[in-house]
Formats: sequence, C-alpha cells, structure tokens
Amino acid sequence: MKKWLLPLCLAFISMFAFEMKFTTSVNASYKDQMYADTIVYKMKKGSKPSRDVLLKSFIIHKGTWLTSDSYSSKYGGWIISTSDFHSGKDVYYMILKNNFWSVNENSSYQRMPNMLWRRKVLGYVPVFSSPSSNTIKFYLNKYKHTTWTVNYESKSNKHNYAVYYHIKHGRISGWVWRGYLKFAPHKNLMVQTPGDDEVPLHDNPSKENNYPLTSGPTYDAIQFKGSDKVWVQPMAKEMDDYGWTYLSNLTVK
Repeated sequence: MKKWLLPLCLAFISMFAFEMKFTTSVNASYKDQMYADTIVYKMKKGSKPSRDVLLKSFIIHKGTWLTSDSYSSKYGGWIISTSDFHSGKDVYYMILKNNFWSVNENSSYQRMPNMLWRRKVLGYVPVFSSPSSNTIKFYLNKYKHTTWTVNYESKSNKHNYAVYYHIKHGRISGWVWRGYLKFAPHKNLMVQTPGDDEVPLHDNPSKENNYPLTSGPTYDAIQFKGSDKVWVQPMAKEMDDYGWTYLSNLTVK
C-alpha cells in the first residue's frame, strides 16, 4: 500500500466507527435515568389522595435507572419504580421534580436537531475528543467566527453530568459544554399554520413531540440569518424539540 493511502484509510475507519457508534445509540432501546439527586416520597394510599400517608422520604441518586415513571395530575408528581422499589396498588413512590431523561442504557448520546451555533464566551474554551474524556482536541477561540452545527448531546459522567454538545464544521468536530454556546444570529418568530392544513416538521429528534403542526396554536420559532427555513418547537421547551419547515408554509404572527 502506498504511504499516502494509510492516513486516508485510518481517517475513514475512524469516521465510520464514530458514525456507527452513534447509529447504535440512536436505534437501541431507551430507558429513563436520573440526572440529579432527587427526594423520593414513599406514600401509602388512602381512600382519596388527601388521605394518603407519608411513610418516609429518601434520596434517589443521579445515574439511577427507572423501570417505570408516569406523571399523575391527581398527585402532582411522577410515580416511579426502580429495581430497588416498586409502586403498586397500596404503596407508591413519588418525586416532585422530573430530574430524569431518556437515554440508552449503554450510552448517553442523544440526537439533536441540526441547528446553528456560535461560541458564547471569550477565552480558552476546551473542546474534548468525547464527553467522557479529558483529552482536549482544540480550543474554541481558535475559530472565533465559525458557525457550528450541533448534532448530538450527552450528559457527561466525566464532567459531573454536565450536558455536552457535539459540534461540527466541515472536518472539524468535538464536544463542548453547552453553556459555552449560543444560537447563531437569528430572529425569534411566532408562527401558525395557514388554514386547517397540518404542516410536518423535518429532523425533529424528539420521540415524544415529533408530530405535525396543527391549526389553532401559536408556536415559537427561530429563523437563522440568511435561511428560508424556520425551526419550530411543537410543544416542549427542551432543546431537542425542534423541527424545521420552510417559512412559506407558515403564517407569521
């Protein structure tokens, strides 16, 4: 093999392995995991919710996997179960804060909408080779005016479960704490669907809120400078709950 072919082959193999790892994470099954220490209330059911009795309270730690969870408007919290305790007919376990997120059991990678970002702060901002590594690939200040695409996020157990974004620009990529980033130049819009037509959204990675826009509601949207697309939030206020459509498909309020 010619000498110049070896680096090219190694680069291709590395890129393929990286994409394969993400594909495995996205297609695998997901479970909910605590990302912060949270108080759990063990309750005994009474004849009605106002007569329920608190048996004890304790802390469930970040990193704990939930075997089930559901929000109860009747109790004003989330009824949960884990491998250590189970909510049943007479006794249930409740948390008042939904400090959990849906992740793959073997990986914490989550797909993100391919929106545009810029650096938020000055100074030496480290960009890591992976969210679970302390290896610095480069510093963000080296690319002062670069616009980045974010395609994945991860809660890093190496960095106290902080959320890291995977940024890309051409062949340059790495992981950076999301607090160091901000949206690229854009304007905020309020939009509606025209008439009674449904408007589908593209590239929305959210499993819960990936549905078409319907007539009636007004939606928050972002339009990046120089683009004819708008990124719309169908319902939730999480960063992965965006999908795009063309501005011509919507009415601006």
